[in-house]
Amino acid sequence: MKKTYEFKNEKYNIIGYTLSNDKDSTAYKTDIVFGYEDYRKWILNVNGKDIAFYNTGNNIVNSDHVIVLGDELNIITDFDYFKIDLNTFKCLSHIELDDFDGVTCTLIKYKNGFLIHMDLSLVYIENDKVIWNYDSAEVLDKIDILDNNIIKVTEINYNDYVTYYLDSNGKHMKKLNN
Repeated sequence: MKKTYEFKNEKYNIIGYTLSNDKDSTAYKTDIVFGYEDYRKWILNVNGKDIAFYNTGNNIVNSDHVIVLGDELNIITDFDYFKIDLNTFKCLSHIELDDFDGVTCTLIKYKNGFLIHMDLSLVYIENDKVIWNYDSAEVLDKIDILDNNIIKVTEINYNDYVTYYLDSNGKHMKKLNN
């Protein structure tokens, strides 16, 4: 196991581990598992209690995937978003993201919810449901949040970088008003 994530505040000490191979994944047992048990790759130790999340890819658990807000742990794996109550370890929300393109995910706090940045998709979730998604034919390289909740998107198009802007509803803006 390799330590790849750490979060600490007054109430929670969370250490994240990425299991290095399938043998580690099946041998390491935890009482609490989110996702498919056969693909358990990430372990979060929360104040001494281990919880496991499946992740089928080679991604390591890090701050791109986990956001702690109050008593809630928000985590994005390859194809799922989970919101977990850190006091009870109960799943408050689970959204499957199989319909969207990409496995490289980043979780970004945005407005009253989260943006999920995937290889070819940008998904906005709020109140435990998908509000909108933006799909691209090119790889979405970088996402930046500007003033007024404008989203700056940089994608890679045949080794060229193309930048455009989305409004807070995920729609293309004709131009950026300054």
